[in-house]
Amino acid sequence: MADNPKLQLLIRKCKRGDRRAFDDLMSIHEKQVYGFALGLLKNKNYEEASDITIEAFIRAFKAIASFRNDCNFSSWLFTIVKNVYIDRLKANKKFDYASLDSDIETDDGTIQREIGDDALNPEETVESEERSKEIWAIVETLPEIQSTPIKLYFQEGLGYEEIAEKLNVPVGTVKSRINRAKAALEEKLADFR
Repeated sequence: MADNPKLQLLIRKCKRGDRRAFDDLMSIHEKQVYGFALGLLKNKNYEEASDITIEAFIRAFKAIASFRNDCNFSSWLFTIVKNVYIDRLKANKKFDYASLDSDIETDDGTIQREIGDDALNPEETVESEERSKEIWAIVETLPEIQSTPIKLYFQEGLGYEEIAEKLNVPVGTVKSRINRAKAALEEKLADFR
């Protein structure tokens, strides 16, 4: 089943790099994608569903040029959501843990466990701090409507509901603004890397 003509026009514009058209596509599909992500999560973790939604839209933005009209756009988008969900599952897989004090049994006998020091050296620490400053400087170039929720979320560690209350806007608006800010940052940080 083909997408309606309005949607097809938006998709063509997106393929030509029109950001407003992609924003319109996100707005049209945001609730469906969020609902689908929430349905994949058995524990009804609303923040996780929002994060999956955001990541899916970022991936869709990067891959829109590869979208062939051989299926509905929403089907293609839901496949991306499902892949993001699966990738997150793999990343969060539970591992068996062993006591750091326990010995390791080998074919040659028992050996004592040695733990390496993963701490950054002073040079790496300075480099990391500089990189962080540069990234936050890029955040400052975003419109205030996007930079404020991003700062509240990442710097102050507030949840969507807390940000919505602080900014006096609906939670959906907060999610949308953070989603768009992340997409804009992804684009700006591509040159940074």
